[in-house]
Amino acid sequence: MTKVPSMNLPGISADDSLMLLRAATLSIGVTESRNEDTPTSILDRVDQLLYDSKRGGKNRVTSG
Repeated sequence: MTKVPSMNLPGISADDSLMLLRAATLSIGVTESRNEDTPTSILDRVDQLLYDSKRGGKNRVTSG
């Protein structure tokens, strides 16, 4: 049996909480820093990778 984390949200029952967990998806962009990187270039690259994941479908990790 899967345990559902406790959620104390006003007006939301345990059944509603379970439905919220099932509806959640996750898209991630992942990168490594390079010698020539600046903080801004890293954030720009990982942001682009995140949106590539979102365009590719639900529950994806894109690296680059």
